[in-house]
Amino acid sequence: MAPFYVTSSFQEHASKLGTFTECPIQWDGKRECLRYKSSVGNFKVKMWHFNVFLTIDLATDGALFYNFFQIGRSTLAKPYMPLPIALILALLGVLTFYVSLNHVMVTLYGKEAVNGWNEILKIEGQLVKGMHTAIENGATMIVNSDAALTATLLFIIRNFSMYPYLLVPSELFMEFDAFHYPLRDMNRTCEFSQVTLVILNVLHFTILTVNAFEASRIMPLVILIFISMLNLMKTIFSTCHTNRNDVLSQWRE
Repeated sequence: MAPFYVTSSFQEHASKLGTFTECPIQWDGKRECLRYKSSVGNFKVKMWHFNVFLTIDLATDGALFYNFFQIGRSTLAKPYMPLPIALILALLGVLTFYVSLNHVMVTLYGKEAVNGWNEILKIEGQLVKGMHTAIENGATMIVNSDAALTATLLFIIRNFSMYPYLLVPSELFMEFDAFHYPLRDMNRTCEFSQVTLVILNVLHFTILTVNAFEASRIMPLVILIFISMLNLMKTIFSTCHTNRNDVLSQWRE
């Protein structure tokens, strides 16, 4: 049985950050473990790959590259954009880079990561079985530690769940998203009609929305996997250290 901080945090992630697409790495509530879904024959997983690849890996990364290129070739006398917006774009660029990197890692190594995480979870469950009742003082410390970790993970997930609803309106209102300046330059060069501008703005809003939701889903998922794995390993090593004689005797048998 998985620890409570694992089940509660991953269930919260699935309920708060679920959309019409599916990340290949999913939480299996019945078996209480992670599972990896292949894109073969799975439309929702294919849509996830398509969304992330098209809107983040290509469109957003390309727009950010254009912005940074224009910033680099501008002068101090005539900056391409105000400094605060340039700094915000730099932060968004770092976030976008990590989302793209996570997309690549999930695609190439997601199945192996899920298998390894599940094995660590299985080992942890076997080692600490009955430990809470065997060591009363130690059990109290573990419960308190798990409660704090559970609250922290839930806090992270709930903050990420609000991220799209705060980021997209802020980007549109304050004009600091990656697409504002490229669209402005295109309009100045091509002098689009009103109909074309409406279509481009709708597409602009759609891409920003998809980006925000996909980023707010994959980033906390990676954080959950990383933090839970570290805590599972800590529990395994602390259990082996506390009960090393019993563990060694069981292994010898």
